[in-house]
Amino acid sequence: MQFFFDHLVWFFKKPEKAISPLKQRGLHAVKGGRHESWGTYNTLTYFGLSYIEFLGIENLSIAEKHGENRLITQIVEQLAKESREGPAKVAIQTNQIEELSIKLKAEGLTVYGPLNGERVVLMVR
Repeated sequence: MQFFFDHLVWFFKKPEKAISPLKQRGLHAVKGGRHESWGTYNTLTYFGLSYIEFLGIENLSIAEKHGENRLITQIVEQLAKESREGPAKVAIQTNQIEELSIKLKAEGLTVYGPLNGERVVLMVR
């Protein structure tokens, strides 16, 4: 089983406001997309195939309904209720996610997911 750093999730009230300061430091940063079913949206800055995701809440009423997605319950608690921006999660990719989930559960750990996700990409012309 292989593991690789995928991305860092950083909670940010207005993710689009991360773009200019990052670009001023010579980093490539772009509007990411919207996670319509989670009520969130993001801005991304890439480092090869890895990236930092600046994640914000677009629709709080949708985000508050997600008990099964621990990232969304965390962003509602931390960003919406406590107004705390900052690093939240590290995402690791693996070539055997289902097997890893089974192994971790067998070790007695609580595992949420794997969960399917999708985003609507914002196109800028």
